[in-house]
Amino acid sequence: MKMKKLFFLIFFFTLLLIGCSNQAPIIVQEETNVDDEDINLIEQESEDEEEVQRILEFTLPMQQISLHLDQIPILNNYLAKHQNRKQAIEQMELTRVIDSEELDKVAPLFVLSFACVDNTCSYLLLNTETERSKLLADNATLKSINISPDEDKLLLVFERPGESELWTKQKIIVFDLNTWNALSLNTIDETNFQLHQFLWPIIEVNWQDNKTITVTLPAVNEPTDEQLNTWYELSQNTQEVQVTFD
Repeated sequence: MKMKKLFFLIFFFTLLLIGCSNQAPIIVQEETNVDDEDINLIEQESEDEEEVQRILEFTLPMQQISLHLDQIPILNNYLAKHQNRKQAIEQMELTRVIDSEELDKVAPLFVLSFACVDNTCSYLLLNTETERSKLLADNATLKSINISPDEDKLLLVFERPGESELWTKQKIIVFDLNTWNALSLNTIDETNFQLHQFLWPIIEVNWQDNKTITVTLPAVNEPTDEQLNTWYELSQNTQEVQVTFD
């Protein structure tokens, strides 16, 4: 009796492993000889012909990135609900995070912008090597990306338009490439600037070292519209804040 149970357990796990091995990869990066850029939606019937696999193929200079939509729910749901799927795909843009082959850790990193309306988009971070993806922001514009000195983290600044034409508010994300998560931001003087939200116009942000960034902000007590308008029209003095993360 025990032998039969053992046999069935082995048989079950064997089937499970076979099923996993036959599953299509989430993200595939391949080298090509094509120097053009293009986006195509490829629909393929699965082996059992019960489901249709949808693959987004991004042709970039000398490489092709394929995204299997059924394994990236946020993209799959977005396209499924969009009234004009062709237009939605044409508006997408895939860009490399850092255009350098010398930086090994960031070489397979790409940012996909989609769901764009009035110059704001949603942004998805992709790793073609580990086949991971992460939504970074919605209804925003990506202003800058910088890699940490140890190449373990990304420093991203997103912008969201407001009512004022004098200034715009940004937010900061420090993203850990090892844990694949955004880190909590802490100012050294323990003042809660809430830089992870769209509250402040960010004048400048730079890496100080692997564990600290320096952020330049308007010299106001609180980032209210009234104080920011006065700051812009009268002084434009700035304050420098040191930020750590965990």
